[in-house]
Amino acid sequence: MNRRDLEELLRAQREKFVPDISDRIEEIKSMDIRKVPVTLHAKRKGAGRLWLKAVAAVCAVLLIFVPVYIVLGQPADMTVHALYIDVNPSIKVEVNRAEKVISAKLLNSDAEALLDIESLKSKKLGDALEIIIERLSDKGYFDDEDAEIILSMADDEEEALLQRYQGKVAEILAKRSLACSVVLNRITQQEQREVEEEGQNSRVTPGQLKYIKDIINKEPNADVSAIKDNLKNKDTPLLRMINAILEENSNQKLDELINLSDDEIIRKYKEIKNNTDNTNYSSGNGNNKQIEEGTNEGIGGNGN
Repeated sequence: MNRRDLEELLRAQREKFVPDISDRIEEIKSMDIRKVPVTLHAKRKGAGRLWLKAVAAVCAVLLIFVPVYIVLGQPADMTVHALYIDVNPSIKVEVNRAEKVISAKLLNSDAEALLDIESLKSKKLGDALEIIIERLSDKGYFDDEDAEIILSMADDEEEALLQRYQGKVAEILAKRSLACSVVLNRITQQEQREVEEEGQNSRVTPGQLKYIKDIINKEPNADVSAIKDNLKNKDTPLLRMINAILEENSNQKLDELINLSDDEIIRKYKEIKNNTDNTNYSSGNGNNKQIEEGTNEGIGGNGN
């Protein structure tokens, strides 16, 4: 048998060979092949752990720095001051430290008829006040020689801030040659909540509250709730007139005054105002006459 014949015989025997594993069949059946470790999976599991560690590290950094950035990094945007502007239209603007209007609200129907709230948002406070005063002027709110703008802020706000806003309003009025006084007013947090009430019959504006409080102070024994209920339907200029009448005439009864029509209250206010103006005029002329006589006497004395 040559080499070639031997190779062919071995090849044939290999193809016919079937291993005898009969004595290991039971052992194979009892094996749990699901628990056999796979190297590839082990590598992936290790990679997943590294990824989770990286995510955890990033989250830890964010938890530390994001709150610090919010608290310390944006103080101008986070601090908000509420300013209320009343003539009879009542408008609330919220401004940040950079004096940018971040929100605005119209508090009564007169304000809603005056302007579009969107025209105030995102404006600098000075520009927003320009818009408000221009609309008020166009609607004739400054035609009355007793016209006034009431600026109100909560009583926990800095006085210097309210005075700063007063200066801005006064500057705009002077630039437009508008005769109007600027009155500063403080409201409590409880009054602020009352002003902010939506759709409530008890809702009043800061301007109304100012004069309602002044009127109540003149009636110490009166029912405060009853007075408020009777006065809250009067607009701010009318409440100012009622307050002025009570100041000038101590015999005037509030109950009688409240029951008058708006036209009668206005007429009564004008009468008192005219009397006061005439008294002041006469007093001024008397002083001028005394000064003039004193001057003439001095001249005469010098002549002697």
